[in-house]
Amino acid sequence: MKKSPFFKPLFAVLLCVSMLFPACTGGGDVTTVPATEPGTTQQSVTEPDATTAADTQTDPVTEAPVELPYDNTHAYIFAASDKKSVWTTQGADVSREFNVLKMVPTNHDPMIYCTFTEDEQFSADEYPFVAYRYSAKTHLSQGVYFVASTDHPQFSDDGLTWINVNTRGVWTNDIKDMRKNNFWKGTITAFRIDPINGGELDKGAVIYLDRVGFFKSKEDAQAFLDDAKEPDFSEAVSFAKDFAKALIPGGTLSAGYDSSDYLMKADAAAQIKDGVTPLVAYTDGGNTVPVPVSYVNSVGFVTYMAEKAGEYTLIYPDKAAETDADFVLVRGVMTEAELSSGTLSAADAAKILRRTLVCRGDSLDLTVKDGAFTAEDAAEMIASYLLSLGVGVYTDPDRRINGRSDGVNLAVSSGIISDITGNTVSGAEFASVVTRLIKAMLGQPVLPSTVKENEDGIVIGAWANFPFTVTDETIKKLSECGISLLVDLGSIEQSETLRTVLNSARKYGVSVLRHNYSPTKFKASNPEPIPSSNFEYYDYDSYCGNIIYDEPGTDKYDSMADLAKYYESVLPGKLCYYNLLPMYANAAQLKYGASAAQIAYYDEDPDLYKKYVESYAEKIPGDYMCVDIYPYRSNGKSKTMYAGYLQNMEIFASACRKYDRDFWLYIQSTDYDGGKWTPDYNDIVWQMYIGLSFGVKTFIHFVYCWGGYDAFVLEDQPTDIYYAAQKADLEILSMSDDYARYENVGAFTVNCDKSKYKYAQFDGQYGDFGLISDVRSESPLLFGCFEEKEGDGRAFTVVNMNDLKKPTKATVSFRIEDRDSVTAYVGGRKTQLKAVDGVFTLELEAAAGAFIMVE
Repeated sequence: MKKSPFFKPLFAVLLCVSMLFPACTGGGDVTTVPATEPGTTQQSVTEPDATTAADTQTDPVTEAPVELPYDNTHAYIFAASDKKSVWTTQGADVSREFNVLKMVPTNHDPMIYCTFTEDEQFSADEYPFVAYRYSAKTHLSQGVYFVASTDHPQFSDDGLTWINVNTRGVWTNDIKDMRKNNFWKGTITAFRIDPINGGELDKGAVIYLDRVGFFKSKEDAQAFLDDAKEPDFSEAVSFAKDFAKALIPGGTLSAGYDSSDYLMKADAAAQIKDGVTPLVAYTDGGNTVPVPVSYVNSVGFVTYMAEKAGEYTLIYPDKAAETDADFVLVRGVMTEAELSSGTLSAADAAKILRRTLVCRGDSLDLTVKDGAFTAEDAAEMIASYLLSLGVGVYTDPDRRINGRSDGVNLAVSSGIISDITGNTVSGAEFASVVTRLIKAMLGQPVLPSTVKENEDGIVIGAWANFPFTVTDETIKKLSECGISLLVDLGSIEQSETLRTVLNSARKYGVSVLRHNYSPTKFKASNPEPIPSSNFEYYDYDSYCGNIIYDEPGTDKYDSMADLAKYYESVLPGKLCYYNLLPMYANAAQLKYGASAAQIAYYDEDPDLYKKYVESYAEKIPGDYMCVDIYPYRSNGKSKTMYAGYLQNMEIFASACRKYDRDFWLYIQSTDYDGGKWTPDYNDIVWQMYIGLSFGVKTFIHFVYCWGGYDAFVLEDQPTDIYYAAQKADLEILSMSDDYARYENVGAFTVNCDKSKYKYAQFDGQYGDFGLISDVRSESPLLFGCFEEKEGDGRAFTVVNMNDLKKPTKATVSFRIEDRDSVTAYVGGRKTQLKAVDGVFTLELEAAAGAFIMVE
């Protein structure tokens, strides 16, 4: 791409947040003490060095009494407590960010604790439920509650309750029945939370704490958590001169963002001197001031800049800027009438463009035609607009269309308008064009690649043909399961729900592969038109591509190669997605596709399958290859393992290594035989550890939901499979960043007897690893071998390969030359594994694996 700059970069990260929001530090009844560690494992309830709450808190705001849907007698909101009891933090730098408390650990044991005043102490029997809401971005997967009572007056390990921490930086609710805790007796006098507890300092951890409360019933505890509000940024806020604020759709900030993500200082060289946009905000006293150009970035932030100091709110503070239509409406760029226009007039379009950036007012020289407004007219008008103002934009010559005017190609090559084939343009369609235009004027590339290349580690996806209405909560729930890739949408493609899904997906960091384009007969010389909705939603970075062929045969490969090239030329940056057959497909299917014949589960020809996979890699461009290999079958009484399971894995992995492709794998997360068995955690996580051993970068669950299958959700409510998969997903994702540093070079097995463990047999076992020696175990094991991409380090996986029909633990020992300590992920927890007399020993539960790094 080449760039002709109009603006210098508008914003640099704000380093001094307090200039804008002086109340960001302190707040509520929370105090801090120096980051020191208690001297013994039994900690005194009263901390003598704790500072008083008055040192940090701001003046309380008096509000009218609100009737709450729960008993709040013993409920605490950390950043705005109305109780006498003081919560004290230790081992962390603490600040208040709007209505939540932020903790950045400074030692290995960050904590927040409270010694309750006499009138706020309570009966353990009467209030057995603890409700806790937090967000934690960390690699440590456990936290702890400590309890003190009249029966047990000191915090102690004998009175702890473990918390399984959601480490992905999303808001998480936790309800515990404390009656299993040995110290939950008599009167509760103190309570302590270690948000993360792993025996080490996680330097990159960021923790947000919202609330904790103690309740008589689980229903009350849930009501307390449901009453929580996300940090609200649509309220009036003080601005210093030359500072900007960004808003997330709906007026709330998604979890996991720092203040520096939304508070930025303007570049003085980028000030607009001749005019401003018609976006208007209220200042104190009800006066209005104009605000310069604004835009929506890739995660949905709406950014604008304050011209003058004062109290600001949006002119439509109750209007969510979730779509392009909302974006232009909130900014006053378009009116409701223009937006709802079935066919926009050329005169109205010219008015809209003049409002977008009023640097020259009505003197802007735009060519206006009479009558209806076409897509080609729009491209010409945008070009005229840019040239009249002297506005430079990013352009890409590869997007130019032969035979079109320079004006049209200026608009097309900048990405401001993607499709010029339509006869007329509606108000809603023009809203999308105007949104991209504003981005382009700000120097934002409007057509960035959104293809997932796994550079950031492991991706977990799921196939989901939703048989129910999809809401924002549906996508949030999917994300909380660890899923960031949604494959297929079913009937949603033909409904207004699609916009909701793509907006929610953007909000929760989920990419969507749509299934609305599957050409039956593709010819490169005369291609079938791609559906218009792909252009309509092109600028949604949550729309990452289309599912084109699922389980094709080799007879399609030539046309698939041509189609991939055509798709990239029309929808650059989106994924033309193909998924291949497993090895148990028969010869007819490998040639003509899955529908060619009835699949016989054990019908296989490894040599024919190798040709099938390698031929695809040789002919069809791309940076990944994807396959579904489902290992389980059931006769209603017991599971049967696919005998060629690891052989299939190695053939596919070998091709990925040879042709430098990322390995994507569908895993079996549902019953495949009509309700005869239900997958559990062991069934799911075992496939994932095996996949890691062969270098898999992306796992896709089949199936998240689909009529007729046991699935993760039924009628949008989580099932046992959902919670089993969530546990497995978060365990695998915990090692994502470290796993991404290495590349797979092969795999081998130990103790996998051919007659007893047929599923663990494969050719081409890796024999040159040499890192570990003297491997001893009575159990069958799989090892995956890795080399560091940038450095001399090596790593390996080890997986318990005992048959899941009889879940059995495995013990393995080995030596690593000149090493007495290595870093290992075991059960999702990062730990130091130490040798005894030069020997490392691992205990692996059934279906378990470990990832071990030797730096």
